[in-house]
Amino acid sequence: MTFLRPASLLSGLATAALIAGLAGAATAQTRADDRWSVTVSPYVWATSLDGNVAMAGHKAPVDVSASDAFDQLESVVMGEVEVRRGR
Repeated sequence: MTFLRPASLLSGLATAALIAGLAGAATAQTRADDRWSVTVSPYVWATSLDGNVAMAGHKAPVDVSASDAFDQLESVVMGEVEVRRGR
């Protein structure tokens, strides 16, 4: 499975939002209820691990900071884009 790099996916989302915004600007002379609106909501989640793991009677400590976990990621993108017209 191939994942998109965050920069290319973010630039694609920004382009889509810009196009939707331009479409909304073109309809500015219409009634207020018929305007386009675009809402972009990126989600950010940082996690860390701290504790112990046990297997077959052996215990080992686990301590992974959020920055160490982030360094191991290939690509992750999560968010919401809402494009509406009118109500």
